[in-house]
Amino acid sequence: MKTVAALFVVALAGTAIAGPVNTGGTFSGSATLNNNRAILWDQSTTAFANAVDQDFPDFPTFSTGMVDDFSTGGNTWNVNTVVTYYTFGSGIWPASCTAQLSLFSKSGSSPTGADSVGNLGSVSATIVNLGSALAVVADTSGVGALQGINGDYWIGLTPTLAFGTYFQEFHLTSALADNGDGAYLRNAGGGFGIGTGWTDQGIFSGDPGDMLFTLDGDVVPAPSAAALLALGGVFAGRRRR
Repeated sequence: MKTVAALFVVALAGTAIAGPVNTGGTFSGSATLNNNRAILWDQSTTAFANAVDQDFPDFPTFSTGMVDDFSTGGNTWNVNTVVTYYTFGSGIWPASCTAQLSLFSKSGSSPTGADSVGNLGSVSATIVNLGSALAVVADTSGVGALQGINGDYWIGLTPTLAFGTYFQEFHLTSALADNGDGAYLRNAGGGFGIGTGWTDQGIFSGDPGDMLFTLDGDVVPAPSAAALLALGGVFAGRRRR
């Protein structure tokens, strides 16, 4: 019996190092991972379902990025921090990494075929151990495309970590009712055999809903009526001269 168990462990170990997989399984329970933060958008309550969302330099055909939608609600935002949330314990992730940042205008219930993961390029990110999960945190205050935005968008932050060095963690999904449309992922290299276009992430996680992410930043105040009247007075004075 011990021999069979040992062989089973060896078989699992062989599978783990063979290459990326599409999900880390479903775990019981739920938790709110983002506490006491001043945020613009909060999707941080998880039921621990999860799906692949990692850029693998050593297995590029398996690199997969996930995005989810959000709305500024008619306001103008400066998004200074983007945070995505992952499982903890499937891999051996370091304290920091680079990550692929994505932002697309939303025009339908899924991203368009022309959109690509990481279209805003690579940014520096810190990986924070929250105890039951990991937070991938990127300072985006210097990313012009995320300053002064107003409307509906898809956003993603996909860490770049080699499987052979760090193995993989999995993007957690939300335990809350869907906010807008669910998350989508794209495996552009086709390694997982699901096609190369945008696909409902529920095909991997079993939970066709939102991904976990938070956005920190500032709401740009609209000009007050008094300021507009004062500005009008300035122009009127100039015209009289």
